[in-house]
Amino acid sequence: MLIREVTLLEYAQKTADSEMDDAIGDLLSSEVMTRMDAKSIPTELFQDLLAKQGHLIDIDTLVKKVRDSGFASSADSEKIVPADELSGDVDTDAEPTVDVGKMAGDKALSDIKAN
Repeated sequence: MLIREVTLLEYAQKTADSEMDDAIGDLLSSEVMTRMDAKSIPTELFQDLLAKQGHLIDIDTLVKKVRDSGFASSADSEKIVPADELSGDVDTDAEPTVDVGKMAGDKALSDIKAN
């Protein structure tokens, strides 16, 4: 191969990767997700939507690209969760509250009584 051919090949690959990244970002931040009114999108459906735009990609590579894109909070072979949603492994249960002022007052009173 000539240097020119190698350079053109590398440029074409970078351009294709950039276009794929743009398509992923566009889909995850577009009205598609808004219209679906879903917290996540099935990975196979996302793959089909990319294919309709001319981007053919296998699931494993898609999951890696989506994770690297920064447009998703989580991605696996089953579903993709957009960045504006919490991933499934985040605990959203409220932590028990503690009245720090009451604790401090009780401690102060017990210290006073101890003296």
